Amino acid sequence: MRRWKNGLALASAATLCVVSVASAGNARTVIEFDPAAGEFPEGVAAARHGEVYTGLSGTGRIIEVGTDGGAHDMVGLSLSEGDFGPGGMGMSGSGMLASTVISADPELRGVIIIDRGAHDMGMPGDVWHLEGSEGMTMPNAVAFGTDESVLYITDSAEGTVWRAEWQGWVGWMPAELWIADPLLEGTGELPFPFPVGANGVAIRDGVVYVGVTEQSHIVGVPVLPDGSAGEPFVHLDLPGVSIDGIAITADGDFVIADPPANTIWLVGEDGVPVAAADASDGISGPTSVYLDASLDDQPVYVANMAQAVVGELAQHPPSIMAIDLD
Repeated sequence: MRRWKNGLALASAATLCVVSVASAGNARTVIEFDPAAGEFPEGVAAARHGEVYTGLSGTGRIIEVGTDGGAHDMVGLSLSEGDFGPGGMGMSGSGMLASTVISADPELRGVIIIDRGAHDMGMPGDVWHLEGSEGMTMPNAVAFGTDESVLYITDSAEGTVWRAEWQGWVGWMPAELWIADPLLEGTGELPFPFPVGANGVAIRDGVVYVGVTEQSHIVGVPVLPDGSAGEPFVHLDLPGVSIDGIAITADGDFVIADPPANTIWLVGEDGVPVAAADASDGISGPTSVYLDASLDDQPVYVANMAQAVVGELAQHPPSIMAIDLD
């Protein structure tokens, strides 16, 4: 795993507008961003002590929002013109932060591991690139396995899931293709220059669940005893839902971000989507959701990219929101 020192000091992000205002229903704004400055959050993750993290696509900035509401730039990636930059995020139970990066530069493309200062890895803001992940076309979402020694990463353009494993003192082994299957592929129906398949990812009870955007279903992939992928199956079929980020509650309900609908859906055992929050609550082109199901009091965090379709601003500004589920 390659490491480089992040050259950006922990300076305050002057363009951020930090707010903590109650919203309608059970949703509230954690932090609001400036679209004129290109601040569009794609991924979101949160630590157990309450710090919230997001990456602002196109800027290369990954920021930390402290428990006091203050925000600062934690990482600054040197992007090239046309790079998307930081994508989906994952947080391990011990506080290890991972982010996907979409870039033409193989030194950046794939997955990066970020030192939050919670481990004796380096200095806060140091970044390590996960070897092998540069082989992905469009790395999108990332999630830690139950025992935190495995990472699962989706490639939306290829409709695949990749896997990397931590091995003792050696560290993270190179990422490798874990599964490719028609159930994970996109159809090309959305207005993108590529099909949008495997997207959000979450793990529960030995099964890796993947939201497939253009097929509007969530696929389950059992993890076999040797770590390989079992036979994929459709766990939820949700016609009309453009599935982006997903999370799973302690009760096994699925939380789903649906950008075009400006809605966060909650889907239980009956398979019927119920709106947990929508545009009336401030939800605006949501791309990612994050929930630590092991905590009783952690809300669902939402990254509002505020683009209902690419290039078109949604009703509300880009932000990170928190939803307290009943």
